Amino acid sequence: MTAKTKITRSSGNVYADLGFEDPEAELAKAKLADAIDQVIAQHGWSRERAAGTLAIEPTVLDELLIGRLGRFSTEQLFRFLHTLGHDIEIVVSPAVPPRGEGRTEVTTNFPVSAT
Repeated sequence: MTAKTKITRSSGNVYADLGFEDPEAELAKAKLADAIDQVIAQHGWSRERAAGTLAIEPTVLDELLIGRLGRFSTEQLFRFLHTLGHDIEIVVSPAVPPRGEGRTEVTTNFPVSAT
């Protein structure tokens, strides 16, 4: 007897697929956390050095880097990126095509590493 597997196409946002209340905000925070992780990796810092730079405990940094983001606000993630020497640009534009609600999107602009 073979079991049938149901496959559901992703919406492109895992947080929406999992039914989170504000999936776009959750995805934005995840992308910001990933950017923080990339910056730390580019510097080659230990978790202790990175945590010290961000003025947080290493265990708090661990939560951030494994994606446990409930305790972090978007503003706090912005401050971490500022502390790490990165700019954040927020662009507000009309929704295209016009719809009742807008959306939030985070993109990063990191050079491709040679490694």
